[in-house]
Amino acid sequence: MDYIRFTPKLTLLFLLLGKLSIANAEGFSRCGEYLVSGVLRSKPEGLQIIVFEKTRSELDISLKILDEGRVAGFLDFPITVGLMLDEKFTGTKGKASSITQRAKFQVPDPLNPNRNNGFILVKPVECKSK
Repeated sequence: MDYIRFTPKLTLLFLLLGKLSIANAEGFSRCGEYLVSGVLRSKPEGLQIIVFEKTRSELDISLKILDEGRVAGFLDFPITVGLMLDEKFTGTKGKASSITQRAKFQVPDPLNPNRNNGFILVKPVECKSK
């Protein structure tokens, strides 16, 4: 009997969690200058900042070749850097048009792992049309 009583509550919980994750995915649809926290990795396409690494929400942000030299010393480390993202993401891949703030080492916070990755909108801008 307890199983039947908790089923609607569990169903509601799962629906709510799904709705929250969809809302977060749709929340990153504005172009602008962002403060991005992630890990700098070397890929065959060049250096990329990986946000939410090794999760289903992983986002890859490619850097221009001219900007790669400004962050190369942070390779394989968590960093926070200001990026201009003026094109919409295609799936989980995006491109930074420029670096707007110097990169800094990100000290991981094991008690609050949500701070280790993410985006903070500094200034919204119009998206480039393709």
